[in-house]
Amino acid sequence: MELQEVFINSEESGYKSFELLTHSMDDGNRKAMAKGDVLKCRVIAEWDSLRDLSKLNYPVVIIANGRPLVGIIQQQMGVGTILLSKYNQDYKNKQVELAKVRTIYQVESFQRDMTPKALAKRERELQESSMTY
Repeated sequence: MELQEVFINSEESGYKSFELLTHSMDDGNRKAMAKGDVLKCRVIAEWDSLRDLSKLNYPVVIIANGRPLVGIIQQQMGVGTILLSKYNQDYKNKQVELAKVRTIYQVESFQRDMTPKALAKRERELQESSMTY
């Protein structure tokens, strides 16, 4: 899994936060998004009406097949498919069928450290999920 949704203090309407669980967006630049960063993302309400999603110049989080994916929409590959590119060359780009996309979020900002409240909630969730298996 590449991302996990987290809840930070009070969530604003239309926003979600995701913790980055891999180094897929870390290209070595000190300003890059790194494993453990929390991404603040705004929902793109009318994404299905955009003619060319590759014109979004910022990283996005895409919810497809129930899984969140992060990257830059590198190009739109014909009707119904996009290529999601990673900053880190060690991670493969992903081809995503738009028919399987439920939601697209634009990454507006990220924070390096989780708040204590969010960290405690994440620890509880991880313990609960490990108890169910």
